[in-house]
This record gives sequence, structure tokens and C-alpha cells, in this order.
Amino acid sequence: MTQEFENLLELLQSPDKANVNLGLILLENYKEEFENHFKFSLEKDKELFELLKQDKYWQFKTPINKIKYLDLSNKNLLEIPKSIGLLSNLRTLLLSNNGFKKLSAEIKTLQKLKYLRLDNNQLQEFPEEIIPLKSLKILRLGTNNIQILPSAIQGLENLKFLYLDGCNIKVIPKGFEKLQKLEKLDLTHNKLEDLPTEITQLINLQYLELDKNEIKIIPSEIIKLTKLKGLYLENNQLRVLPSHIGKLTKLKTLRISFNKLQYLPLTLRKLKRLRHLQLESNKFMVLPNQIRELKNLRELYLKNNLLQNFPIEIGEFRSLYTLNLLGNPISATEQEKIKKILPNCYITF
Repeated sequence: MTQEFENLLELLQSPDKANVNLGLILLENYKEEFENHFKFSLEKDKELFELLKQDKYWQFKTPINKIKYLDLSNKNLLEIPKSIGLLSNLRTLLLSNNGFKKLSAEIKTLQKLKYLRLDNNQLQEFPEEIIPLKSLKILRLGTNNIQILPSAIQGLENLKFLYLDGCNIKVIPKGFEKLQKLEKLDLTHNKLEDLPTEITQLINLQYLELDKNEIKIIPSEIIKLTKLKGLYLENNQLRVLPSHIGKLTKLKTLRISFNKLQYLPLTLRKLKRLRHLQLESNKFMVLPNQIRELKNLRELYLKNNLLQNFPIEIGEFRSLYTLNLLGNPISATEQEKIKKILPNCYITF
């Protein structure tokens, strides 16, 4: 690398836009040296070059075949350039908040890609172009209008985190259960009416987010999810929480606010590891007996119910540090009593 070219690179990396623009003009005189160093053609791959210039993390420092991280979020992009395949060492590709309706087939060449964000675009169907990306571990597709998942999704066999929130999905396809490495699945704000058996077979799942669906029943098959630590079921149509949920012995967070529950199963007392329990807007008039058994509980949310008082045994909740009773008809006298019983707890009335 000549000294003149090194000086040019410093100019391109300047925080002063005027210097960068000058460097781009001077670059015309160093095309061959630039292409030898960065491993792509300024003329042939001009579209990709323009995108790379928009990524604040590139800054004309790294040869294109060694780039591992590329952030093209919020760029009003409608398509990915075909030369994207030159980024052969890419591990992270962020494409959130653009206008993609589909992806170019060239994305399948990014065989080392581990993290792909495509949330908040205009995808009308699942982009099957990404199925060959066998190294992919994190995929975010939230806030698109995908609706239908193809059975081909099972090909993403190394996925650990899958975000499909806000996609209007009604059905989980056959073959979904083959995503056996999944640890987190986010299906918040979709149109599921039940918990598909395909999901209950994901035995390595640790976090399952199903808030804002239309689920009426939790099947007994959920006990297969023995590693589950977080279960999120807010804003559904549940009337009963099944007794078998007590067999999820590793559960630490259970959120079932804004359903239609009137009582809880006695087996809830088996959830010894539970730390966070949210029961807002289910119209409880008395504190269910089984909650009193959860001595290790740290956060308890009981907003917008019909509770008027609390049993004296609540003082045994020595680990409790957050208690939310907002929207309950609890008198001032009763509030003072609760504060004395739980002096080290942050309480909201």
C-alpha cells in the first residue's frame, strides 16, 4: 500500500463530510489499489459500495471479504444489491425499518451469517431465500404481514431465537417442531387461537411469548417444555389456567394478565422457582390460596382486580420486592396494614 493511498484512506475516515467527499473524488485516481485492498470493484459493485458508505461501522477500514457486521437499518431500502454475496464473512446483518417486500436470492450466499434482522419491513410472506443459511441463530421478522409460515422453515435447524411478533400468523406449520435448538420463540400479537402441538415439542425452549393472541386453552402437552423459564400469556382469552402448568418446575416468570381467569389451579404452588407472577385484570376478589405457597416470589402484579384486602400470611413473602395492586378497591386503612406487613417491598396502590 502506497503512502498516498494510506493518506487517502485517512481522508475517507475523517469525521468531516467535506473531507470524505474530497476523498471520494480523489479515489478515481486509485481505483486499482482500492480494489486490490478492499476486494471489490468500484464500478461493478457500485450499489454495494454506496450501501457500505452508509454504515457508520465500516468507515472505509475493512476489506469487504472480512466485514462481519453490517447495519443498514432505517435506510429506506427496497432491495438488497446482488453483490451482497461478496460479504462472505458477514456474521450480523441488520435490515430493520426499510421497505423490503422480498429479498434477493443472493442473500443465501451469506453462509456464515448468524444474526439477521428484517423486522418492520413490508414482507408479505416468509422469505424462503434465507432457508439455506444454516449458521443462522437469531432471526427477527416481527411487524411484517407474513401470516403463513412455510414448512420449509424447519430448514433453519440451528435457530436459537426466533421473533415473529406482529405478523398476523394463525397457524404453525408441520415441521416447525424440528427447530429443536430454539430457546426463545416470540409470537406476540398474532392470531393464534390455540397452542399448537408443534410448539410443545420444542423441548429446549426456555422463553415462550404468546401475549396478544386469541388463545382459549393451554393443552396438557405444555408439560413437555421442561426447560421453560418464562411463559407470557397476557391479553388472551383464557378462563382457566390448567393444573398441569404446575409441572413446569423451572418456570420463573408467569404473565397471564388481561385474561378472563377467576381462579388458579392448586398445583401452582409447585412452581418453587417462580419469581415474577402477573395477574392483572382477571377479577380476583380474594387472593388464591395457591399463591400463598409461592414463598420465593419476588414480583407479584395484581392490577385491576376486585381485591379489598390481603391475608396476614403475605408477610411470609420475604423475597417479595415488588407488589402492584393498582386499580383494586383497597381502603386506606388496609393499605397501611399491607405496608406494615411488607416493610421492604415496593408497593403500588
